[in-house]
Amino acid sequence: MFQPAVGDYVLVERRGTRQPLWPGILIPQDLIPASSSAPSYHHTVLLIKEVPEVHYAPTRELHQLDDMFPNPDELTDTNGLREAYELLHRALGSDLDPLDYWRMMTQSDKRQEASPSSLDSSSGSDSSEATDDSDQDMREAKRQSLVEKKRTRKTPFPTPSESPPYPAKRSRAHDTPRSGGIRDSTVAGPSKPNRPRIEKADVIEGDITQSGAFVEFLVGPDKKSFIIPKTEIDIRSYFSNLHHGLMRAKGVSGWTIDLPALPTLDPDDFSHAADFLMTGDFGLRIIADENRDQAFAECVSAWEVADALGMEDLLEYIACKMEHVMPWTSSEVLAFVAIVYRTSGAPLDGHERMKGLLTDFMADNWHEMVREFGVGLWRRVWRVPELERDVLGKVAVRAQRRMDAEEAMDWEEEG
Repeated sequence: MFQPAVGDYVLVERRGTRQPLWPGILIPQDLIPASSSAPSYHHTVLLIKEVPEVHYAPTRELHQLDDMFPNPDELTDTNGLREAYELLHRALGSDLDPLDYWRMMTQSDKRQEASPSSLDSSSGSDSSEATDDSDQDMREAKRQSLVEKKRTRKTPFPTPSESPPYPAKRSRAHDTPRSGGIRDSTVAGPSKPNRPRIEKADVIEGDITQSGAFVEFLVGPDKKSFIIPKTEIDIRSYFSNLHHGLMRAKGVSGWTIDLPALPTLDPDDFSHAADFLMTGDFGLRIIADENRDQAFAECVSAWEVADALGMEDLLEYIACKMEHVMPWTSSEVLAFVAIVYRTSGAPLDGHERMKGLLTDFMADNWHEMVREFGVGLWRRVWRVPELERDVLGKVAVRAQRRMDAEEAMDWEEEG
């Protein structure tokens, strides 16, 4: 799955609309209007327009920008799309870093008078040091790749129609800063990270929490300490991108991460997430009949943490592991489904998959569960309208299949 990072150009899908994919760039906090804040599990994208817009989108609505020349009909029929690609081409042709370019193009008079942002500053602040040369090299390589694709085409754009359906707009020169600022668009909106090869670190003497190679998580009301290699944090966008502003310097070169949910979590539950961050797995590695109950409980504990912190890859891994913990009992499913449905909708792929697994089980075993739990089952389902819709909808589908099968059998007997 495509895993975007800050500074990447992307194509944005607006689900529920007929708009084509729109070009944009993932931006850091200093380019976001102060009055705006990203919803949970969403990336912040600057939509490329005459007046750029801030847009929030989940990972599944972001696509890799691998085609610099969209369908000519879309360019003609979609107001502003042609100008968007013209602006994109100018940005790709610039020698500036993509983020620096769009910062220049969107800065307002107020921002020009303010002190330089952390990304522009060379004062040595801890936040700016987190963006290292390797990140810049990666962005530059992606930019060069897109530029090369552009140069392989004979013409930058298809010939426009003689009578465009909308008035042409004047385009600004790429070296002229804008004074109009950024429009804030809050249209509603993982995924496993691309893991590089991680070499074994040298032996570290002294207090490991003071080492720049590790990040300390303080979990629960008593702030129990968990130490995670910083390389594992850096490769996960839900920590390094969305929450990079919450990384705090500790001591001379150490790091701690300040996530609002950490004090509310159970350290025993978080131990599974820490295990996953360091090893790619958690809890029992070999699941058998005699330890199936323990494995199920570990998945529930890990889900609580992954959901609270938006850990996309862990949510998906739990959903995968749950299939190996089968067979489930009805009591286990009822307890777990109440936890999973605390998060409405499916902001991440792991939510969608887990909800599908649990409601499939309930629909397949609906009549047995009604006999076992009686009115208590109805009361639990009724309390969560989304769960009621999902389960009863699947029950109805299965009933229709049985009806169709019976009608087919009757037709064969009559024939």
